[in-house]
Amino acid sequence: MSDNTNTLFNGKEVWWSDPENKTSGAYKVLEIKRNPDDPDEGLYDDTIVLISNGVSEAEVEAWELQDLGLRRKRIEEFVNRITAIAEDDDWSVHNHSENYDKVDLYLSKYSNADQDFGFYVECETGDADEFINAVEGYYNSYDPYEEAALWIDPDGHGKNGAPDDLKDLIADMEECKGNVKGLIDLLRQELKGIKIVKQTYHSQYSERVYNIRTEVIESIFYTIKDICEQTQTCSILWDDITGHENPDICYEKDSGPSSVLPDTIGLTDDDKGFYITFASYCDAPSSNDGENIYTETLIDILEYLENYRSTL
Repeated sequence: MSDNTNTLFNGKEVWWSDPENKTSGAYKVLEIKRNPDDPDEGLYDDTIVLISNGVSEAEVEAWELQDLGLRRKRIEEFVNRITAIAEDDDWSVHNHSENYDKVDLYLSKYSNADQDFGFYVECETGDADEFINAVEGYYNSYDPYEEAALWIDPDGHGKNGAPDDLKDLIADMEECKGNVKGLIDLLRQELKGIKIVKQTYHSQYSERVYNIRTEVIESIFYTIKDICEQTQTCSILWDDITGHENPDICYEKDSGPSSVLPDTIGLTDDDKGFYITFASYCDAPSSNDGENIYTETLIDILEYLENYRSTL
């Protein structure tokens, strides 16, 4: 609360974030422990303040406290912004923190198979990076196959209104995960000004291309996984994959297409995706699951990977 330290007074409502994350919440200032030798001295960031939530008390330094009213106003504005962005993409948003003490939202969206898919997002503050990271965390942990398994009856068909055919059921779960990725892209664009490479809405033609891209990305992942299992590694050198040809590939940057040289291809730490790193001189961040790489280029990469696997 360094910007507002001098606004503290006995009885003021503040927010304290407990470092142990056990008793974070709204408090009232009971006492500001000023220098007894100079009671009129101003407040400093390290001034000790006694606070209470009606159940327990704590002595904290002034910088640890936030003005409760300002905090709630900031979070309310952030929640309203998130709601507007999500609703424009056909998501429904339910706020579970009526006082706006924190960001606590449930986001839901119907799939084409009429699944009412949804998930919760909780954040301590109204910070864009924190919120996007929380949604990304859910996206990375969501496994369409594990989710589909919860909706399969003993005969191997969908139950409780889920698609009867197992293939359709898995496709429905993959669509839901794709919807979350679309929301992440939209949040990045609206909150961070980051360009969306892949279209959020597709024409009939581009929808077919998108489906092909999804299939290629999935094939790349399983091919990499197979290679890593056979070689007992978690990454492969592009030099080995291409038989020392080392061709450049086309990479999408904000400034437009760029020719870059891959360095390594491997599995992510959670073993649920893949990444491609590039030579240091290329000035290109790693590509996760094919992001910023054109579909035709991904098809070429898949062909190199399959040819390399056939030599093992």
